[in-house]
Amino acid sequence: MSNINNQALREAAAKFRETFAAHCQNPKNYDALDAWDKATSEFASVVNNDELNIIASLLDEMETEEGYRKGAFLACSRWHDKFREAEAKLEAAEKHIAELEKREPDLYLCRVVRNGEDVYSPCGKDYPRGRGYYAAGISVKGE
Repeated sequence: MSNINNQALREAAAKFRETFAAHCQNPKNYDALDAWDKATSEFASVVNNDELNIIASLLDEMETEEGYRKGAFLACSRWHDKFREAEAKLEAAEKHIAELEKREPDLYLCRVVRNGEDVYSPCGKDYPRGRGYYAAGISVKGE
């Protein structure tokens, strides 16, 4: 493959299009015909009879860019899937926490004097059932 100067090719093609359009608007104008002829010569010198290699090289560049685009799309899709999974796990955890908070008993620590020493003992309307909550590892609201 030939090493293509894409910028020179673009500039020559743009100049060719402009001068050709000017010539088509006024075909009898010698200056427009001369400018178009010079632009054609400049474009031909940039192309240098290497059209097939230029086209093949441009197609290769397009395929490479398309490969990058597909790779970026796949990576983006994977991140989107991971985000959805994490979001679903978060929602499930929040739901589970809300359920546990609904089941949480109202237990309080009450000050009790035993043997002349201040101790705090669980008390409250749910205390008789509260011992099972402690064993189950469920947190208990305290004051």
